[in-house]
Amino acid sequence: AFIAKLRYFGKTWEFPAYSGSPNANQGFLIPAGINDIEFEPGIEDFVNRQFYEVQYRIASLNQNWTTVPPFQTVRLSQIKHGTYSLEIRVINLRNGQISPITYYDLSIDHFWYQSIWAKIGLIIVLAAITLLLARMKLANVKRNANLENNALRAEIKTLSAQIDPHFLANLMTSAQAHILGGDQEEAVKVIDQYGALMRKKFEHGHKEFTNLKSKLELIENYISVASIPLGKSFNFTLKLDLEKEPGSYVVPGDIIQPILENAFKHAWKKSPNNKKELKLCITSRGKIIEIEISDNGINESKSINQHLKGSLQNIQ
Repeated sequence: AFIAKLRYFGKTWEFPAYSGSPNANQGFLIPAGINDIEFEPGIEDFVNRQFYEVQYRIASLNQNWTTVPPFQTVRLSQIKHGTYSLEIRVINLRNGQISPITYYDLSIDHFWYQSIWAKIGLIIVLAAITLLLARMKLANVKRNANLENNALRAEIKTLSAQIDPHFLANLMTSAQAHILGGDQEEAVKVIDQYGALMRKKFEHGHKEFTNLKSKLELIENYISVASIPLGKSFNFTLKLDLEKEPGSYVVPGDIIQPILENAFKHAWKKSPNNKKELKLCITSRGKIIEIEISDNGINESKSINQHLKGSLQNIQ
């Protein structure tokens, strides 16, 4: 038995019967991308072919033999790339004899990306990408954790800065003086004012930006508490020259109060003035907001500015 004809992709190769079995134990190389193949199994006794049957099988795909008449077209469909052993044998219907098996190596070529090396390379690339993505995700998690930690530390620093121990001591001293003087209602008022101030600070003090209306409410609460130890000798003036309502403007969350705190701590320490004046003027010009803070105390520029610099660092 031998292959008389082989067809694929519209092309036909013929192997005449008179040449014996020239293709026995040989092979066929099929180009990549072709998985439908036709062949005709032939026999040497062409004249008496009606007394014979041909059997074939592809051993690696099917161990069972398929029987067809000699020179009948056989179609092999959906064969994947690889090397197969196509086996053919002849059965003599008159005496039942079976011929030796003729073997053909049927090789269907593969595209470059179907090779084992391409697959190994793809696995390596995918592994590298997976590792890179894992590292990027880990770095992102660490970065977010650092940002959260930094934000938490900054918030704690801001809240700590808001609870000035000297300010609190002066306030408690004033409350104690009212209590000792028998004016308990005024002492309770001092404590209530401080509580209101702390609530405002905890509500708005941690925000990077806030509207001017909320900021002014916080400032007025602060002034009312900070001026308690100064009594009637203190006067605060707030002047607004705005083109819109205060709630329409957005300002940095903690840019005004540090300067006011600086005035209460340093401005009137050595001032001969019995009357202590503090003015806050806010003016708007288009998109620009001008904030001016002034007092009638003594300007000890070096020490005061150094303290003020440290207070304003919390804003950055």
